[in-house]
Amino acid sequence: MVAPSPSSSSADCSSLILNMVDCLLFVSSGSTVSKHERTCCSSLKTMLKADIECLLEGFKSSAFFGVTLNVTKALTLLAGCKVSAQFLAV
Repeated sequence: MVAPSPSSSSADCSSLILNMVDCLLFVSSGSTVSKHERTCCSSLKTMLKADIECLLEGFKSSAFFGVTLNVTKALTLLAGCKVSAQFLAV
């Protein structure tokens, strides 16, 4: 018998990624929005608590969904949302 993989299922990640829609206007390439929505931070923190791998998968697969991310702006979300290092500890 093979143990299940510890990685997240794509269905679980999809629902978490969809909850990040509040951040999309800010992190989309070409966006002129200078500040993220307030609800974006709670979505980001929820995602990080649930599964940081899903967030990384969302970044990697964003082009597949027709979204080009401004990675520089996306990375500013951590500081802008005051995300502590505890979320990033593996």
